[in-house]
Amino acid sequence: MSQTKKKTTVSINLEMSAETNQGLTLAAKAANRSKHIEAALRLADHIRRFEHVGGYEEAAPRK
Repeated sequence: MSQTKKKTTVSINLEMSAETNQGLTLAAKAANRSKHIEAALRLADHIRRFEHVGGYEEAAPRK
């Protein structure tokens, strides 16, 4: 009997500024990671630490 593996990740496409892309590229190189992995780690970290974002540089920390 074959077991079906449940996919635990999703893929998304997004647009970012050239400045953000450059920062992500530099961070990924410094950590010896791909941009894909660096972006996923940073997004997960941000969502764990902040409840919501009201606008640019307006994030409410989780309590």
